[in-house]
Amino acid sequence: LYGLSLTTADHGALLIQLTTLIVPVVQGAMGVPIPKRIGTSVALALAGVLLFTQDPAGGGGDGAGATLRGDGLCVLAAVFYATYDLRLFEWGKKVT
Repeated sequence: LYGLSLTTADHGALLIQLTTLIVPVVQGAMGVPIPKRIGTSVALALAGVLLFTQDPAGGGGDGAGATLRGDGLCVLAAVFYATYDLRLFEWGKKVT
């Protein structure tokens, strides 16, 4: 929640959803076969995230620093949630 308080609502919402991009990338790195269509979708979505989160004013000032810090914390939250999701996937396979 702290990261969301330091960034704009649109940046926070979009960056938290990076989890949906991180999970297939990490699964692919772990050897899980990822369909080409999913890989293409991840690349396009990541390009969209990068374009959407660019600061058209070029940064500067305390507000930009707070937004950058909030963006970073939102990305970190997405990484932690993706880690949870990946571990849950592995543990779920052991239970069934």
